[in-house]
Amino acid sequence: GDVGAVRRDGGASAWDRPPWAAITADESGVPASRRRPRRRGRFVVIGLTAVAVALVALVAAEALGRWIVTDQVATRLRSSGITGDVDVSLGARWRPVVLPALLGAGIDHLSVRIVGGEVSGLPVRRADYELRGLDADVSVRHGTVHVRSIDAGDVRIEIDPSALEPITGTPMRVRGGHLVAGPDALVVHLAVRGDALVLDGPAQSLWGEPIEIPVVDEQLLPCRPRVGVAAASIVLSCRGRTVPGLLRSPLEGDRPSTAPTGELLPPQSTMLGGTGGGTDVGPGTSVTTVPPETTVPPETTVAPETTVAPETTVPA
Repeated sequence: GDVGAVRRDGGASAWDRPPWAAITADESGVPASRRRPRRRGRFVVIGLTAVAVALVALVAAEALGRWIVTDQVATRLRSSGITGDVDVSLGARWRPVVLPALLGAGIDHLSVRIVGGEVSGLPVRRADYELRGLDADVSVRHGTVHVRSIDAGDVRIEIDPSALEPITGTPMRVRGGHLVAGPDALVVHLAVRGDALVLDGPAQSLWGEPIEIPVVDEQLLPCRPRVGVAAASIVLSCRGRTVPGLLRSPLEGDRPSTAPTGELLPPQSTMLGGTGGGTDVGPGTSVTTVPPETTVPPETTVAPETTVAPETTVPA
């Protein structure tokens, strides 16, 4: 009874353990099952931190890889002669592209947008090229996309009506959802026939005959387009399974000095006011035929006359 009292008072029993001798975990009376979660918790925190760091590294690598490829492609597009604002995007924003592509998974989407510039000599308000379902190899090191095939490609080109004025010889603009020409705002009908964009309708009286302009071209429009009028632009759009020629070299890393040039002008081989299959320019049009350049023959160098010595008379 006295010993218990002393222990309750904190007396002699308080000196049974020196103050520097802490109670061990085994002596604390806490079950081992209740002590382990702290150690497991530390392992969980370390694991989650490692996963987070790895994810951040992958996201950074994805963003850097996309930037390298798209920046290099855009630079090559500008060096090929395309002007204006050029924007290139690779794949969906939420889906990894670079790492799967490096592992051979391919690219789901690639787009090129040109705003307020010239594409192969054609002035455009905006040009959009959307390629989907690509079978392609991506090189982050060289910033290239080697395209073997695509499932589908959409092309949409918005042309300023003033680009047609050198052909029609009259002001062109969009009014009330229609293309109109001249001071009286005569309506211009637009249609695609064969490979040509045809201008006729009431405004045809200003230039005499329907005008045909070749528009189906492997560089700009590798498929037969639809034509319409939207806002203040003439819109040509089509869908095909061929990569437009103007994208192929910049995507694959070739650097031509200039892109193949083209203009929204009918060549002499296009029939104006006919079926488009002739070789002569039809009469009555406002298109001026430029005579072929005269080739001046090179100056002829006349060889100097050979002086013949007089015949020598032999004395008899």
